[in-house]
Amino acid sequence: MKGITDFLLRVFVRNHEQVKVVDVRVHYGFLEAWVSIIGNFALFVVKLVLGLMTQSIALIADAFHSLGDLVTSVIVLFGFRVTHTPADLRHPYGHGRAEPIATLIIAILLVVTGIEFIHVSFDRLRSPVPVIGSLVVIVVMLISTVFKEWMARFSIDLGQRIESDMLKADAWHHRSDAIASLLVVIAMVGARLGYSWLDGLLGMAVGLLIAGTGFHLARSMVNMLMGVAPPHELIAKIVSAAGSTRGVQGVHDIQVHDYGRHQVAILHIEVAPEMSTEQSHAVATEVEETLTRRLGLSPVVHVDLRERPKRSTATEGLAASLTEILAAYPQVAGFHGLFFFEDDRGSYVEVHLQFPPHSDLEAAHFIGHQVAEKLSQRLSGIKVNVHTEPVVHASGRDKPGASNP
Repeated sequence: MKGITDFLLRVFVRNHEQVKVVDVRVHYGFLEAWVSIIGNFALFVVKLVLGLMTQSIALIADAFHSLGDLVTSVIVLFGFRVTHTPADLRHPYGHGRAEPIATLIIAILLVVTGIEFIHVSFDRLRSPVPVIGSLVVIVVMLISTVFKEWMARFSIDLGQRIESDMLKADAWHHRSDAIASLLVVIAMVGARLGYSWLDGLLGMAVGLLIAGTGFHLARSMVNMLMGVAPPHELIAKIVSAAGSTRGVQGVHDIQVHDYGRHQVAILHIEVAPEMSTEQSHAVATEVEETLTRRLGLSPVVHVDLRERPKRSTATEGLAASLTEILAAYPQVAGFHGLFFFEDDRGSYVEVHLQFPPHSDLEAAHFIGHQVAEKLSQRLSGIKVNVHTEPVVHASGRDKPGASNP
C-alpha cells in the first residue's frame, strides 16, 4: 500500500521528501483531497449504475452517500488552499490556522456521523429489520469497503508524513464509510441466518467509536485555537537554544503563539548590567537567529539587565531539599552557587547544576527546568533560576549534591 502512496507522491508532488517545506506540505493535502474527490465520485457512478440496473434501493442510497462524502474532501482542499495564502496586512502571521479550523469542521462532521450511526442502530435494536440484498449488492459493497479503507490508510499515511490532523480526520471519515458498507453486508448475511439484531448491535459500537474519535479531535483543535500552553519539551529547547548564546545569563517569561505551521516565541533574556546597548542588541539578534535556525520559530526577544541581588541568610534546608530532588536525576554530577535572594523583584533562588562534559545540552536544560519546578513547589512557589554547566573538576563532584552551596 505504501508503494502506491510513494508512486503517487513521485508523480504529483515535486520534492516530496521535503515535508517541512510549506509548498510541498500543501501539495500533499491537495493530492489527498483530489484522490478522495475522484475516488468518491467513481464510487457514486458505479453504485448508481449498478443500483439502477438491479433496482437495489440500498445500493442507490449508498451511491448518494458516497457523493455526499465529497463535502469533506472539498473542505480539505479549501483548508490547504487557504493555509497556502501568503500573509497580508490583516493576517500578518499568515493563514496557518485555516487548517485546524477545517479539521474542527471535519471533526464535528465525524461526531454527527457517529451520532447518526447510534440513532439508526438503536432503532434497529428496538425493531430489527431484515436487510435483503442480492449477491451483486454484496459484492459491490465489499469492493466499496476495501476501496474506502485504502483511502483511509492513504490519508493516514500522508497525514503522518506531514503531521496533519486534518488528513487524519478525513481518513476517519473514509473509514466510517468503509465500516458502514461492511455493516450492510453483515446485516444482509445476518438476516439470511436469522440474526437481524446483529446490524443494530455492531452499528452502536461503531457509532460510539466514530463519535468518540471526532470529539477527541474537536477538543484538540479547540484547545489549539484558544491558545493551549506549549509543551515542556518545547520550552526546554527554547531555554537551551537561548541560554547557549554567549552573553545570555538567564531566560524567563517564555510565550509561544501557534499559528498553524508558524509559531511565534516571545521571551526575555538577562544580560550583564555593564553590557552596552549595542552589545545587548547584538546578543538578542543572535538569540533570534539561533531560535529560527534550530527550532523554526519566529522569535521576539526582550532584553533585561541582570541586577546583582542582595544575599539573604534564608538558606536553611535549601541544600538538603535540592539534594533530595537530585537523587532522581543521576545525570547531574553536582551543584554549586546555591543562594536564596531577596530584592525589589521579590524572593528567588539561584543554583548551578553541573553535568558531565559530554552531556546533551537540551537534555541538561530540560532536567534543569524540571528541578526548578520541583524546588519551587517545595518553596511555596518561590521562583527558582537553574543554570547548567559542565563539570570542571570531576573529583568530588560525581554525585548530586557533592558540591557545597
